[in-house]
Amino acid sequence: MTPRATTAAIEIWEKWQAQGATLPLDRIVNEEVRARKSLNSRERRWLTDAIYRNVRLLTRQEALCKTMGMEVTAESLIRLWEMETSREPQEELVKALAQLPAKTDPSGYLRTTLSYPEALAKELEVLLGDEAVAAGEALNEQAPTVIRVNSLKSKRERVLKQVEGSYPTNYSPWGVVLPKREPIQGIPGYREGRFEVQEEASQLAILFAEAKPNETIIEIGAGGGGKTLGLAAAMENTGRIFALDTSAARLASLEKRLPRAGVTIVQTVQLTANEMGVWGSAPWSVGGKYERGADCVFIDTPCTGSGTLRRNPDKKWFGAEVGNYPRLQSILLEQGSHLVRRGGRLCYITCALERSQNEKIVEAFLQSPAGKDFKLDGVPASLALFAEGKYFRTWAHRHGLDLFFGAKLRRKG
Repeated sequence: MTPRATTAAIEIWEKWQAQGATLPLDRIVNEEVRARKSLNSRERRWLTDAIYRNVRLLTRQEALCKTMGMEVTAESLIRLWEMETSREPQEELVKALAQLPAKTDPSGYLRTTLSYPEALAKELEVLLGDEAVAAGEALNEQAPTVIRVNSLKSKRERVLKQVEGSYPTNYSPWGVVLPKREPIQGIPGYREGRFEVQEEASQLAILFAEAKPNETIIEIGAGGGGKTLGLAAAMENTGRIFALDTSAARLASLEKRLPRAGVTIVQTVQLTANEMGVWGSAPWSVGGKYERGADCVFIDTPCTGSGTLRRNPDKKWFGAEVGNYPRLQSILLEQGSHLVRRGGRLCYITCALERSQNEKIVEAFLQSPAGKDFKLDGVPASLALFAEGKYFRTWAHRHGLDLFFGAKLRRKG
């Protein structure tokens, strides 16, 4: 590769190491690549691949450097990528590769060769046993670009005809897989609101909620509105959706997307909350105006995002600590429960694999005073493939999807 591409890759890697704790990898790479206007398309692809490859396999790459007597630096990691992609790999590299743990040593292979931090590796082993290595390999693959067809404005068959090389998703009735990564804004139909970018497991989370026309749904953690728009389409743009979030910026982003999608039933609500996540917004609190007012409360729960490593490999190294997430998740589930009517649904969704953010949160809630009035519902028949007991869960190695978890609780009566 050209010297300028190599230099750019080294500089971007150093910026990620300095800022990765506060900025996501894709934002850093996209901004830095755009700023380097002298790079041609081949150079941009090469340095992007170099950075993402090293992030996905950082422990492996560091082990190779050490075996080869190289100090682990940004430059050595990028040079290593150059060696690995060379048509004639150096003998020294071939010998170092042979010393990496093989599949015959599943624990070492998962932690070193596939580069999973101890906490994530152990969680995969506990959840999956002999499948842990296959799951680790699948999560290291780059996810395809998937869009959700907006049923308020188009049909999947129409979008498939418009986008050459695209094909339908395996499970979502609205999904289309794009043939390559490209700016979504340039694809015919985007500006008219006929589709949105949304990973297939996220689309299935909308199906899991079983949203119906004319219902009242309260979405907690609406963010930029990906699932909000999907819920509105499933409701045929009838009824009401209250989209709750503490971030004015995220809600502003959602509000900009509504007209293009043809959605008119969404009302955004900015909540105030203390450092524990306890709401200070009276209408939504216990005894407030909306207590037991919703057919469905859909909690798009803040989490580590460990199930999205195919798209966000930096989450292995930054933001992977479970930390205080379970406390916040428990508080949100308890607060959301007060908004569910008799016979209504309380949907708890994460994109994390850890049990401490999933089953354990739900089980603890069911044993709490607020949870005594709820029962764990099953997974809809249309999603039976993803049922693990009464929980909903997708896997990269089994289904080719991000890892999503869902629990549906129904208020008794």
